[in-house]
Amino acid sequence: MSITTKIKAMDDRGIIMLTVQGELDWDSRQEFQQATTELLGNPHDKAVIDLSGIQKMSSLFIGTLTDCARIARESNKHLSVIMDKRIAAVCRTAGLEKVLSIIDR
Repeated sequence: MSITTKIKAMDDRGIIMLTVQGELDWDSRQEFQQATTELLGNPHDKAVIDLSGIQKMSSLFIGTLTDCARIARESNKHLSVIMDKRIAAVCRTAGLEKVLSIIDR
């Protein structure tokens, strides 16, 4: 299954948001990386990745999100990720909250 992505700028708040829907697995990894590269290449200081529309997330995306956090940090951006409570619990257990802000829904 593929994913759908949409980037929206909220200029009045200085935020750029990437919304992702579908399943994050090996097949969607490249599409996700392209979307996050576009997101983090934007001049906004605050970036948000909204994964609340994700039905399933492969464990390889913990590493992918860690890479996103590193790129954001190197670009002096604050990165937050919105996700389902069950996915957020797994990410917290893996220590992802040490490198980015997790907002669970």
